[in-house]
Amino acid sequence: MAPPTYPAGTGYVPDGGFEPVQRSARFMSLMLGFIVAIQILAIPSEFFLRNQARRFLDGEIGLETFKSAIRREQSLAGALSAFQIVVAVSTIVWMRKMIRNNRRLGRPGSKWSPTWGFVGWLVPPGAIYAVPWLIFKELWRGSDPANLPNDPNWKTRPVTPLIHVWWVLFGFVPILSALLSPRFTLGLSSQVDARDVAEFYTDQFWVQLLITAAGLASALIYGWMVRTMSARQTALWDRY
Repeated sequence: MAPPTYPAGTGYVPDGGFEPVQRSARFMSLMLGFIVAIQILAIPSEFFLRNQARRFLDGEIGLETFKSAIRREQSLAGALSAFQIVVAVSTIVWMRKMIRNNRRLGRPGSKWSPTWGFVGWLVPPGAIYAVPWLIFKELWRGSDPANLPNDPNWKTRPVTPLIHVWWVLFGFVPILSALLSPRFTLGLSSQVDARDVAEFYTDQFWVQLLITAAGLASALIYGWMVRTMSARQTALWDRY
């Protein structure tokens, strides 16, 4: 299907065809499903680790048993990181397609080029991911069902509050986690070091549990965002 033939304007690129995004969205949803599953498993694992930390502090178990509980927790963290890397790479590919399609649908004054689908995750302020948040808002507005090709009012379309919720959960909560996490675990060489870590897992248990829950919510919301924006954009192209 050819791009819509409407008068060209700023932000409208009347060449090239629509780049399918639904397959990428389905793949990312699958990977996010694994992430959600791991985070669900992490909740009872954190309860177990907290209990083992208490037993270690009370002298009921030895250092090696406590370290074994930590390894169990870290194996889940390693699996989680692997799937997160896959989602990160897939997100960059998907975002670049979405941005190009957004322009092909005719969006005068669109701000973000496909390059920002990658660069936006790296530029300051860095870990809080402000640029991706802004890009997602633009893509949401651009895929609004009320839009027409080259619609001058597309930037006035509302943005779902879930994009803002995702930004807080994904951009700010991990910073708290990084600040609170102990810097050594499996490298424990003495009972004294181990007691410090055990006290962390008992004193900060509820904070860590809330961080895990926030990560779980973030993954669920992001999966919904990806599927919904992909479906909205595809439906607009088919309608035009």
